[in-house]
This record gives sequence, C-alpha cells and structure tokens, in this order.
Amino acid sequence: MSLAHFLPDHEQRTFVHKPGFALTGFAIHTHRDPQNVCSGEISELWRSYYQSGLSLDYCIRRPYLIYALYTDYEASGAYTFVIGHETAVIDRTAPIPRRSFSTEESERFRAWVPSSKYRIFRTKKGKVSEVVAQTWDEIRSFYESSSERRAYTGDFEVYDTRDFDPEAAEVCIYIAIR
Repeated sequence: MSLAHFLPDHEQRTFVHKPGFALTGFAIHTHRDPQNVCSGEISELWRSYYQSGLSLDYCIRRPYLIYALYTDYEASGAYTFVIGHETAVIDRTAPIPRRSFSTEESERFRAWVPSSKYRIFRTKKGKVSEVVAQTWDEIRSFYESSSERRAYTGDFEVYDTRDFDPEAAEVCIYIAIR
C-alpha cells in the first residue's frame, strides 16, 4: 500500500514534524518556469536518475521512496532541485559536502533537509506529471492568501514506488512552514 493511502485527502490540513535527514541524488540549479517541468531540464534530471541505478546503492534507506527536493531558494526564484533517496548519516554534526553542478555528467549530490514542521499536501489520483503540477499550483495559491508562512528551507515530494502507476499516481508534497 502506498504512503499516500495513510494520509487524508489533499483538501484537509495535515501537519507533521520531521527530523532532519540526508538525501543523495542528482541535482540541478534552476528557476521556476512551467516549461522546465514538462520538456526541459527537470525531465532530463528524472531520466538521469532512472538510468543511474541509485536506488541499488548500499547507503540508501528505503529505496522504494524517491524524494524530489526543492531547496536553496533564492529571491530571484532560482532554487536547487534534487532527485534522490534518504541516506544514512554517520555523524550528524559533520556538514554534508556538496558537489558542484556538472554539465558534462550527472554527479551525485548530497543535501541536508533540516528538521521542520511540514504541511502535507496529497495530490489527486491521476497522471503523475499533471497531478503534481496541479497540486503545486494549488499550494502557491493557498500561500498567497494564507496567514501561514512557508519556511523555504526545503520542500519535497515523496514518490512511493511499491505500487506506483504513473497514469494513476498519488504523491505527497511536504511544505516546510514557520
């Protein structure tokens, strides 16, 4: 059963406090642009992820959960987008080194998702590219008129691949809040 089945409908308020965790994956630095999702660099990053075999790495925790992390937000609208998996951290006090972005090859990128309170939004069931984009539009609209404030420390989507059907997907989106 997928992770999304344990959460209420996307219309309801769902909050959770999550401790910080490390992700290892592949990343790009990009700018919010609706074209990036369907035909651009984010689609290419997903292709690189699927061709990498990263989920088979020995350091990966719960390889059936894929994270898509939005982090390092800038005032200009730029951000870092990471696709990957939760990984073990031996020394939580040591900083996690980050690799630079490479245009020639996909290098692994490590990111730390800080401890935070999150509001969880769940997509409707449908074609993954459509329901995720629609839910992000709803999230942006919600925060334009809400007194609740985003923290912009690291928001992420969680894809549970155990029962995943890209034509009938449900995805959980975690928004860090203050």
